[in-house]
Amino acid sequence: MWMWTLDAKLINLATVESIELLEVFPEGTDLEALDDQALDDEALEPDYLELVAMLPSGREAVLFDSENAEDGQQAFEAVAAFVARGGLLDGIPLHEPVSVALLLERTRTTKN
Repeated sequence: MWMWTLDAKLINLATVESIELLEVFPEGTDLEALDDQALDDEALEPDYLELVAMLPSGREAVLFDSENAEDGQQAFEAVAAFVARGGLLDGIPLHEPVSVALLLERTRTTKN
């Protein structure tokens, strides 16, 4: 199962260690100085969310980003479902790489 990253590289999802939805805060934010309560109270909002594949090399590959938390969560769920189905999209095996944008489009189309 091959997937396009945001920077137009291909990764093999079968070799990815994990896929995570990460909050990205404004540059220069000292997250260690903040207490958990400030984060829980949403006193500091992330700039955007990134869906990141953690590669065996320790590097990260950004698959998707969005300022909208709901879009980020939907992207995560779409990729999780794609991986769980063994690379099937709409019950059909794919013979070409996919992007998170394509998975989201298909997910939203089937829900409507």
